[in-house]
Amino acid sequence: MLYGEALLVRESGDEFSEIESLRDGYEGYIDTASYRVTEISSTHWVANRATLVFESADIKSVVVRRLLFGSELIVTGRSDDGRFLEVDSGGYIEAQHCMSKGAYLKLPMIEIGRQYYLNAPYLWGGRSTDGCDCSGLVQVLAMATGIDLPRDSTDQLTALSHDIEFSDRQAEDLVFWQGHVGLLESADTLFHATAHSMRCCFESLQQVIDRAGTPITIKRLV
Repeated sequence: MLYGEALLVRESGDEFSEIESLRDGYEGYIDTASYRVTEISSTHWVANRATLVFESADIKSVVVRRLLFGSELIVTGRSDDGRFLEVDSGGYIEAQHCMSKGAYLKLPMIEIGRQYYLNAPYLWGGRSTDGCDCSGLVQVLAMATGIDLPRDSTDQLTALSHDIEFSDRQAEDLVFWQGHVGLLESADTLFHATAHSMRCCFESLQQVIDRAGTPITIKRLV
């Protein structure tokens, strides 16, 4: 999960707690010390590859934490000069690195991938600019444009009903293999998080087909 995302605690333990993500229903276990209880919903999200939370509204002050693209925040105030947002967990963050909840990037998904995720390391189960897998990458790129997708590629494939003929494929279409998904930059170039090169990269679609086989299907989001 990304920092600040809402979750349902099914069972709390001393070390680990069983939880469900309220974004996509994903279930699993997290370190009990890594979440806190609040009745306040997040108000903003981080729209920069990464950003820093400072102890005070001063870039020379102590760094409290580092937050990644897509992290959610509860903003409680703003510095006098308007440059920083004060967050309820303590500290101040650059206002220009944040967007209000319900506001989304006015960029194509592929451009968001290029700006924020290109060369991010492959990490099975990851969804962040510090590491992500194929379906995590697709989910968070869609999220940044206001589209909700399930977490896993199999569920994403099932959730999307608009199948495209291979010959009609175009930029922004999703290409699915068994257990893998990528986003087309063009008809012949795929952007994906791949364990082959252990990073998020652009690659010839034909090269991926030669390695992984014929795609199951191609889906269009809109």
